[in-house]
Amino acid sequence: MATGIGVVVGSRNSSAAVADDDCAADGSDCPTIRRRSILHLPPQGAPTLGATPSERADARTPRGVVLEGFAAHVGDPVGIRAADGSAHDGAELMATAIGCLVREVRGRRVAGRTVVAHPTAWSDGTVDSLREALSHTGYVEATLVSEAAAAMHWLSAARGPLGRNAVVVYDLGAASLDISVLGEVAEPHGAGFPLLGPPIRSEDITGSRFDHLIMSSVLDQLGLDLDPYAPETEQALTGLRARCERAKEALSADLDAAVTVELPGLRRDIRLVRADVEDLLRAPLRRSADLIAEALDGARLTRDDVSRVLLVGGGSAIPLATEVIAAELGLPVAAAARPDSAVTHGAALLARDLSQDRPAG
Repeated sequence: MATGIGVVVGSRNSSAAVADDDCAADGSDCPTIRRRSILHLPPQGAPTLGATPSERADARTPRGVVLEGFAAHVGDPVGIRAADGSAHDGAELMATAIGCLVREVRGRRVAGRTVVAHPTAWSDGTVDSLREALSHTGYVEATLVSEAAAAMHWLSAARGPLGRNAVVVYDLGAASLDISVLGEVAEPHGAGFPLLGPPIRSEDITGSRFDHLIMSSVLDQLGLDLDPYAPETEQALTGLRARCERAKEALSADLDAAVTVELPGLRRDIRLVRADVEDLLRAPLRRSADLIAEALDGARLTRDDVSRVLLVGGGSAIPLATEVIAAELGLPVAAAARPDSAVTHGAALLARDLSQDRPAG
């Protein structure tokens, strides 16, 4: 039985999935692990991904360092400096994070090929820097594809042949919104799904920005005059932002959610209603529809050339995203039940197909 591993390391979250011939067509039941993109490098022993808050506190001690945000520094010659003063190469950190995920899933189940999905907007040089770093760590068998191509493999597996019309991949993650226009399979045994125009990336319309809007709304309801630079307040706001993120995710399924505010001298629960949060997010989501139009212009296509818009990424789980994109563009919208896993599952399905050397997608 052919098996394959799909891996995605994002700015905030990372995941890996194992696909085999017994998986559902869309990979929805593939064994999948998810970890925060926080890398713990101990002085002895193997690195770990998804460090706990207590491990983060160890970053200033001899017991090791904790690093995050490295995905944005792949290919950056400057690299990242840890709290203890040590310097680290972004591509090497990315390769290490990939290795952590692969080791963990292989510990649960034997798998064949590995496909790593990288940001679609990366340059060839950035992709090459990761490929070299993976080679140094021993993962020379990893196939690198864009996240948009992995998403297309998921769509093809889940919905069947895509036809000749283009597909817009709308990837709304924590740190960026990436919009790509792709065509039909060009390489039956390779990554396939060529880009038809330059991808569009926005760092203003992101899941993190949404979390900030929600947190600002919660603080406005309290009417407090805070010094955000006071150490105790800064730490409390970090925790509040994480709770606002969880509330945003809960509102994808529920009509309301509670956020506990814990600030110096204050503890209170604030009720969030989905309709009110949607009012905060409607304007940026409408702006994102303009970026889709820009991506189509770059590909020299019109809406008539597009079969559908595929929503992936954790931010796409917001029901309003589907509503706004469909209304603004008049195009069919497709999404997985778990948009945050579609790229990982697509990469795993491609890895399985490459393992058994059969046409992928």
